[in-house]
Amino acid sequence: MQLWPQVPYEGTAKQVRAGLTALRVVARRDDLELLELLLRHGYPVDPAVSGTSGVLALAMADRSHRVVERLLACGKPVGDAVIVYAYGITRELARALIDAGTRFDVEAVLSAAGDGDLEAAVHIASTGRREGDWGQLSKLIKERAKAEKQSACEIESGKLSSSTSAAEYRERARRLQNLDKRLSPRR
Repeated sequence: MQLWPQVPYEGTAKQVRAGLTALRVVARRDDLELLELLLRHGYPVDPAVSGTSGVLALAMADRSHRVVERLLACGKPVGDAVIVYAYGITRELARALIDAGTRFDVEAVLSAAGDGDLEAAVHIASTGRREGDWGQLSKLIKERAKAEKQSACEIESGKLSSSTSAAEYRERARRLQNLDKRLSPRR
């Protein structure tokens, strides 16, 4: 029994919605088994599944890196949504996304530097296709580092409650400052 028609958009509205829901589940849960099922049945992996974000961008936002790697390897179109969040990204994954022609928002650099591989953030900023306003990158990095430090102080003073510790906020600030130094031209 075939779950979806070979050309899903010729199916019923319920089949299309079910496929889009399945793609959201794939991205949110890093569900390779479901992704393989969808690929085997010819379901496209390039439609927008949440707003304008495709499964690739959504998987990056949810740290579903195994799904991202499989999507890049499957040889099917994966859409042209901009990568906005790159939490936990490695330089290897950043390189694969760049090689695939993926576009990055400046927030991807900030999120990668905050808790991913600093080299990945540098690589995205240096060689990635850019989308949006990158003209103030250094200023944005400094502002984000300052905000992270401020959050750490507020947690320590009891003004802010967070599942993220003050030490983690300080580490993010330190990583962002290191990114800014790495990207700044030598003086």
